[in-house]
Amino acid sequence: SPPPPVCPPAAAARLRCLIPWLHHHHHPPSSLRTPPPSPGLATLLGFFDQDTYGGSDPDAPRFIATTASAFSLPTAMPDIDKWVPLDCRHGRALFFRRKSHELLVWEPLTGERWLVPKPPGYLLHYLYPNAAAVCAVKGCDHCCCHGGPFLVVFVFSDDDSHFGLWEEVSACVYSSVTGEWGDWRTIDIDASAVRDVPSILVGRNLYFRLVGGQQILEYDLDRHSMALIWPPLDQFGKFDEYGLAEDDGQLGVVVLAGSTLSLWSTDQKDDDARWARSWVMDLDHPLQLQAKQAVQVLGFAEGVNVTFILAGDYIFTIELKSGKVKKYCKWREFRMVLPLVIFYRPGPVRRQGGEEVPSAN
Repeated sequence: SPPPPVCPPAAAARLRCLIPWLHHHHHPPSSLRTPPPSPGLATLLGFFDQDTYGGSDPDAPRFIATTASAFSLPTAMPDIDKWVPLDCRHGRALFFRRKSHELLVWEPLTGERWLVPKPPGYLLHYLYPNAAAVCAVKGCDHCCCHGGPFLVVFVFSDDDSHFGLWEEVSACVYSSVTGEWGDWRTIDIDASAVRDVPSILVGRNLYFRLVGGQQILEYDLDRHSMALIWPPLDQFGKFDEYGLAEDDGQLGVVVLAGSTLSLWSTDQKDDDARWARSWVMDLDHPLQLQAKQAVQVLGFAEGVNVTFILAGDYIFTIELKSGKVKKYCKWREFRMVLPLVIFYRPGPVRRQGGEEVPSAN
């Protein structure tokens, strides 16, 4: 069996600074305190926003923290004038360069960067592509996979007719182990296109939003196959929009209808799949909404079950199921966020100055 992953020195140092704060503010349930097993615990450190990268405000912070920890980003950040953010997962942020069509994988915790070559044969189409970065190790708890192998899944809509009638979606996977792109896979679509909003990873499946027909594109990382999923739009009733989410290991969608937010999920993928609403929340009081105030779904943080909502002039985070609400930065004309979630493993407790301090693994 392969040796256990080891954190790089830079990542380990930052984790050592964070772990005592995490243990003080995030107490795991008793079932997680006694190994084995000891699954990784997740916490949301903050988020990047679209205005941060190429926005109109040069003084806007590049990273909005959602914790009171001493965490700060390293200085080795991608040039905001050259790279477009697409994804952030498993401690890795993914960027796309429109001129060269290259991609960049950046680890905020360590500052390390990897340049990913342009997907073979790709030409920039009318609509921009989408992509996702994931840890390449099956069963990894993502506590110490910094600097480890990763995959990049690149998807885009193809118009063979050249009349703006998108007829298929193409996908290709890059492996950091081989340093090469795999074969292209395609699936037929009907007047839909890949939407440039962050994807969702559920198990070994990635999900991308499509615009036009409201379908969801599924990419199976094990089989390297694609499928189309139709959310139950008729069950939603009159709604404004929906965003992708995860619900207890199942594909979910967060549905916004006026000032009502609800969570729907399914464990089936065929046309007759049954979706169930598992949670609903009225946003009027907790968000202090004014009459006819615009509300928008901006994103979802995997591992912590948090959705981002834009209401009026501010961004809010809402913990699904618990309904806990937090208010953050003022709106700067961005339409999506990229959450930075880290995973950590509760370590042994050591004595320091008469106090118990958790040790980083």
